[in-house]
Parts: sequence; C-alpha cells; structure tokens
Amino acid sequence: MRPFKLSTALAAITLLATPAAYAQNVAFEDAPVVFVAGTGTAETGTDAVGETALFAPKRDAAVEMTAMADKLADPAMQDSVATMVEKMAAAMMRLPVGKFADAIEKARPGTVKDSIPSDATLADIAGADARNLPAALGTTTRGAMGMMSSFAEAFASILPELEAAARDMEKSMKAASAN
Repeated sequence: MRPFKLSTALAAITLLATPAAYAQNVAFEDAPVVFVAGTGTAETGTDAVGETALFAPKRDAAVEMTAMADKLADPAMQDSVATMVEKMAAAMMRLPVGKFADAIEKARPGTVKDSIPSDATLADIAGADARNLPAALGTTTRGAMGMMSSFAEAFASILPELEAAARDMEKSMKAASAN
C-alpha cells in the first residue's frame, strides 16, 4: 500500500471510530471508541509525558508478528498442518454421498442429473483426480504457510512505521481539535 493510501485509510478509521468527537470538537478522551494499536481492546492510556493517549500499545506487536512468522516458516509446523489437511481431505473423499443424492432426487425429482449409486463416495463422484486431492492440498498448505510467514515478516518490519504514523496522526488530531 502506498503511504498516501495508508495515511488516508488510517485517518478514515480514526474518523469512523470517533465521529461524535470530531463533529462536536470534543476532547479525544471523551470519544466513545478509542482504537489502541496492538491490544485488540479499546481504551486509553498515558504517554511518557503523562498526557492521555489514544495510542497505548501494551505489547510489542512486531515481536509477536515475527514469532508468528517463525512458527509459520517452521517445516515441522508446516508438515503437521499439511498432514492434518491431507487426512481431512482423505476423510472427506470417503464420505458416503450416494444416499444423500437419492434423498435429494426423491425430494426434488430431476435435481440429480447423473445416476449415482447409493454406496457412492465423494471420491467416486469427483472422479479419478480425487485420489490426488489430499496430497495436492497438503502441498498447497505448505506453500501457503510459507507465504503467510513472509507476509508476517514484512508486516512486522513495517509495524514501527505504522505505530509512528498513528502517534503522529494522534498529535495532529489533538492539535486540530484544540483549535
């Protein structure tokens, strides 16, 4: 995201969070909702000078994001999740769907286009490629976790800049509301 778009998005979020405060030129601490970066909660805190601050992180989000990136990049974690996905997909392929198809056809004649044996499984309906689906999903899962790890690392690297931008925006909003 370009800096202009990011700052515009941050400003929009702030304005949406406290519309009454801006419309009535009320002090920020009187705002009905306050977004606090990195906490997942809405509350106020105090900054180093002792002023009430909207931006009051309680933990280092960049450190937590980096730890998550490390977990997602761990080959053992990737194998564990991929194996679970493979087993779930294999179990899904063994689901007996023939009786469901019979019930649907009885309830709404003409709905089921093909003749499906009552003992058919999902794999039978899916066709020959279905036997490769669990392994393919496992491979895709490993790759997706690697991509998520890279995204988490990149996001962790920009968090300090985002936090600084939020503090700067807070100061600007306080200054604007004081006038």
